[in-house]
Amino acid sequence: MLPKLIKIIIISMISLSYIPVLMADTFEPNNSYETATLIYLHHYDSPYTQTIQQHDFTDKEDEDWVQFYVVKGNRYVIKAKPVESSKCDPAIEIYGPDGQQPIDNGFSDKESNGTVENIEWTASQDGLHFARFYQCIEDCSPEFGELNAYHIIFSKLGAGAAFGYISGQVFPCNEQLDFSDTNIISWAKEKIFGRSLILPGCFYFMTIESGSYELKAFSSGFFPFLESIQVEEFQTVTLNIHLDPKINDKKGDINKNDKLDIGDVIQSMKYLSR
Repeated sequence: MLPKLIKIIIISMISLSYIPVLMADTFEPNNSYETATLIYLHHYDSPYTQTIQQHDFTDKEDEDWVQFYVVKGNRYVIKAKPVESSKCDPAIEIYGPDGQQPIDNGFSDKESNGTVENIEWTASQDGLHFARFYQCIEDCSPEFGELNAYHIIFSKLGAGAAFGYISGQVFPCNEQLDFSDTNIISWAKEKIFGRSLILPGCFYFMTIESGSYELKAFSSGFFPFLESIQVEEFQTVTLNIHLDPKINDKKGDINKNDKLDIGDVIQSMKYLSR
């Protein structure tokens, strides 16, 4: 079962995906690669649509950036699809892992209001990549604001691409956990296949191709988390992540493993019984 917050996100995004909704861009601020929103792989046969994001341009200075994980050799497509009656005219640029170097042939601008823009490409390296979306302002007459929204869709091309989902909650869910410094990845055959940021409420979610993986989570001040998982097509693996904090005061760490645990209790009892 998906956590309640994830269900709410799914229901909300289903509404956003098929009905033009008069609401502000909820992904702001995302005007640079440093503040890019993480977007997940979308599969067109999927029962979930939270992988589709709705954005808009407030004015000619507004941009939307997203980030996503790609695997070398796989072919992908990213689209900007104006919602019904929208008169926005987005252009797309794709950048490599540094967020500053454009990839080869990573540009699309058909210069026509309401037209779907898309870029198809084969990943030349593993890692995070970025896409920049901005309103055409030369030789075109786009309109701005909430009434002129568009959807961003990121997909993998190729036959046999079946997807499943991984979700759960990260603990401890308190001020000890630095969201910006916490990484959750799916790992197999020496490659990363999926990545998630932490959502409000310490939830995480990722879309990933069906298969066997190691789910890893690591954050400064905590021991790494590692768990083997099997992801089936259109099924959700629910796995909560419990990160054990490293200790700063090591006076009680008798067995020298950087944490206070039952082993320290056993060792102390042995000393006391001598």
